[in-house]
Amino acid sequence: MKHRSRLERAEQRGAAVARLATGQPQRHVAAELGVARSTLQDWCKPTPVGAAPAVLAAFVATPEGVQWLHQVVVAAHFVITLHGGAGVRMVCEFLKLSGLSAFVGASYGTHQALNAALEEMVVAVAREQRAALAVGMPHRAITACEDETFHPQILLVMLEPVSNFLLREQYAADRTAAVSFRQGCMNAERGSGSVGAPRHWRTQGPPLSLLAERASRQ
Repeated sequence: MKHRSRLERAEQRGAAVARLATGQPQRHVAAELGVARSTLQDWCKPTPVGAAPAVLAAFVATPEGVQWLHQVVVAAHFVITLHGGAGVRMVCEFLKLSGLSAFVGASYGTHQALNAALEEMVVAVAREQRAALAVGMPHRAITACEDETFHPQILLVMLEPVSNFLLREQYAADRTAAVSFRQGCMNAERGSGSVGAPRHWRTQGPPLSLLAERASRQ
C-alpha cells in the first residue's frame, strides 16, 4: 500500500469531494484516485477535533490548510527552540494550549526528531550562506572574544562581539585545548577570504591560552 503524506491525502480528498459533488459514484472516484473505496469513505467522514472550531477543522483538511499547519509548527520550533533557547517540550506545550494538538501530534518523540532535522538544515544553510556572502565582502580585521561554557562538558566558544556571531564552537576534554582551538579559529577565518586574523582576544577572567599554559605545567 502506497504511503501518502498528509498533504497528498488532503489534495486527493479535495479532488474526491469535488467529483462526488457532481454525482459520481464512490467506487468510480476511488478507482480514479487509486485508493480503496473504504479509504475514500474514511476520508469523507467528519474528523473529531474536540474544542477546535469547525471552520478551522475544515480548513486544515485542505491542501492550503495542511501547508499552513506545517508552517506554524516549523515556526514554533524555530522561534521557541532556536531563538528563545527553550526545549522541545515547550513546543509541545504550545501546541496543546493553542488547540493545534487537535490536528498535529504533540508528543515529545515526534517533535524531537523534527527539531533535530531543523537544526541540521539551519546549520547547512548557514554554511552555504557564509561561503556565498564572503565572496562579496570587503577584507577586514575583526575583534574576537573567546570564552568557555559547560554543556555539560567544556565547550570552547569564540564570537564577534558587534554582530554576536559565533565564529567557532568546540568541545574539549580540558582547557589545554585552548591553544589549538584559537589556531583553528584563525585558520578558518583566513580561509573565508573576507575576514582577516582577529586582532584582539578577550575573555571574562584569565585568557584561555594562559589557563591552558598553567594546566600543562601541572
